[in-house]
Amino acid sequence: MKRQSTLDKIELVKQLNWLERKNKKNTEWDTQVKIAFETSGSFSFDELIHKDKYIAEALVEQFG
Repeated sequence: MKRQSTLDKIELVKQLNWLERKNKKNTEWDTQVKIAFETSGSFSFDELIHKDKYIAEALVEQFG
């Protein structure tokens, strides 16, 4: 059985992937994701959540 924190991270990845598809042509989304990746040193949403969950949550709040 998975812990609740693991389930929360999985759900956050799903939300970010959905937002990526939804905001495919949104330059503001692209800019914010690029900043988030550069700030955290991440190359994917999975890495971003593991390195800085708060940045990932902020993206979901801002664009969700």
